[in-house]
Amino acid sequence: YGSNNVLRLNGAGTITNAFGLRSKIQRDAGTITNGYGLYITMQGTITNNWGMYITGADKNYISGNLGIDTTGADRKLDVLDATNPQLRLTYTDGSVYTDFQTNSTGDLTITTSGDETTFTGAGKFKSYTGDPCASIAEGMLWYNDTSDYYCFCDGAGADLKVSDNLACF
Repeated sequence: YGSNNVLRLNGAGTITNAFGLRSKIQRDAGTITNGYGLYITMQGTITNNWGMYITGADKNYISGNLGIDTTGADRKLDVLDATNPQLRLTYTDGSVYTDFQTNSTGDLTITTSGDETTFTGAGKFKSYTGDPCASIAEGMLWYNDTSDYYCFCDGAGADLKVSDNLACF
């Protein structure tokens, strides 16, 4: 080990705050341009190159904004990737997931491994290959993948279908 810190309580007693590793940077005068509480550099060929690996903790706390692949995090979580989806929510590793990607113009693409996306709240939007209006409650907007049109179902049979330069009632 480069550094192996063990804090152990054997027997009775109480430790109020136990720190396995604690770092403090304090400036009383002068200038510190960049301060790193923890800076890790991995060098050489390493089979499983983990910059940080945390296990055994049921809570982790990070104060401020966290940037992944960016040093200019603008929000609590800021993920930068110009070519791949910036966020993946995974249910089953590698096979059941939803990807979120923002492109250079700010458009959002949501890609699912399943066949529908549901927005709950005031309304819903789903993507279908058939015509679900006969069995869906009012206020449903859906897109037909096969025929390339949008449909608004009012629940009473008066549906609005829209495709390229065409609207049907």
